[in-house]
Amino acid sequence: MLASMWRLLPLLFILCASQALFAQGQNSAAFAGKRLALVIGNAKYPTAPLKNPVNDARGIAKALKELGFEVTLRENAGQRDLAAAVRQFGSSISPGSAAVFYFAGHGMQVKGRNYLVPVDADIQLEDEVPYSTIDVSLVLDKLEVGKSAVNIVILDACRNNPFARRFRSSATGLAQMDAPIGTLIAFATAPGSVALDGAGENGVYTKHLLESIAMPGLPVEQMFKRVRVGVAKETSEAQVPWESSSMKGDFTFREAPPQQAVSQDKLIEEAIRAAAERAAALTAERMHREQSARQPQQDRSRSEIDTLAAEREKLLRERERLAAENEALRRKSAQAPETVALAAPVPTARPSPAQAQAANPGGLAVGDNWTYRYSDVYGKTETYTVRVTSISSGEIIDEIRLGKSRQSTTFERVLGLTDRNMGNLVIREISPYLLSHGSLQEQPEWKSISVFEGSPPFKARLAGSETISVPAGTFEAQKVVIEGRQVSRRNTAFSRNYAVTVWYAPAVRRAVKMLFEALPVTGFSNEKDVIELTEYRLQ
Repeated sequence: MLASMWRLLPLLFILCASQALFAQGQNSAAFAGKRLALVIGNAKYPTAPLKNPVNDARGIAKALKELGFEVTLRENAGQRDLAAAVRQFGSSISPGSAAVFYFAGHGMQVKGRNYLVPVDADIQLEDEVPYSTIDVSLVLDKLEVGKSAVNIVILDACRNNPFARRFRSSATGLAQMDAPIGTLIAFATAPGSVALDGAGENGVYTKHLLESIAMPGLPVEQMFKRVRVGVAKETSEAQVPWESSSMKGDFTFREAPPQQAVSQDKLIEEAIRAAAERAAALTAERMHREQSARQPQQDRSRSEIDTLAAEREKLLRERERLAAENEALRRKSAQAPETVALAAPVPTARPSPAQAQAANPGGLAVGDNWTYRYSDVYGKTETYTVRVTSISSGEIIDEIRLGKSRQSTTFERVLGLTDRNMGNLVIREISPYLLSHGSLQEQPEWKSISVFEGSPPFKARLAGSETISVPAGTFEAQKVVIEGRQVSRRNTAFSRNYAVTVWYAPAVRRAVKMLFEALPVTGFSNEKDVIELTEYRLQ
């Protein structure tokens, strides 16, 4: 078998060389699909105008046209125009194409989601952002539906939030996003940071993007790396661009010029000749080793043979000594009195949820703690822990921990929504200890529950018992459903039906799952936030 492998070596070298040349040809092949781009520059904001976004958008649109893209340019677009442009852009994408989305202007993050701000946005409160802006996830959804082969989203939208004073959260810049498969998302600066508008004709980020985008033969990932180095150097690292990529193939905005055909033939000839020479050298080396191995034993010197014989004799004596010691130990063990092995202690089993409920039907204790996992429809996931710190007649005080953030909250026996602002995440809970105040029964006040400020009251109903499975286990729970209509004070067309479902499990003395759902409106995706219990510890 070894001899057969040696005979195959020349063929293997030639095959490897051919594959390398084929790969080189593949990498240098131009992208053959359709190229589409939507470019938007918003600058004329009534309360916080910007200097460069329109110039930036025009420069990018011109560069992309020269690179073979069909470009749609929108300047100072309002919410309706912006939504229509995204919708039309999505419908024009075909499978196998390359799609580029570029936005320069104001952007903001709310609860971990990124929004692009139209020039006519009139946002009074933080909860109005989804109805007055464009969710970046909507753009990603359009790219996914179009099944384009290459998706590039460029967001030069990390400037100061013009509505920050009206918001409860203090998050700046844009939030980090994970790029879907086949997509690259480029940010003008790192998540949570602010980009500079620039003192020249273009913003700092787009200035360096225009310098690099048309460089021949530069892969898109290397192109954005070159932009990052340039921006960081110019701003003394006060602004460092960021990318999130899950692209599967290679893409360059401008392909490198093709090499001369004669050089390809020359490379093939040289690879074949080098492979043949290497195979011949390896064959000669193998034959030399085989000949050396067949040298007669008498060529060895007498001293080498004597040394080997002495070593063999030494090993035999050591083997006999160890065998005698083992036999003596065996006889000694056979004469020793028998010993009795002690039984291992039986671990105390943790009571089942049903047993815990029977032993302590809903009573809380200071120190009880629960860990929950929060996730939304966009894939954002966070884990937080809640611990009871005080219990008195009619109220429960707990402390919530998320990373380095801590916050104490008092809960009474009233069904309603509680928002807790934990950095970039607002954790919503519907009376998590409602069951621990007593038996769960519908009350007259359930017909008028305040959930969203400015919206009509919601109504709650007891939906019976249900077996619910969460990461912490399977529990018998009582289900409560709260339903109503969330109304936008700025534009009633953005109002939508909203429902919250809560599962209360007596075995764990708290809610084990909460589901927040809102039906979509035109131009916006469905909202779905889930909170599930992952583990708990009761005193």
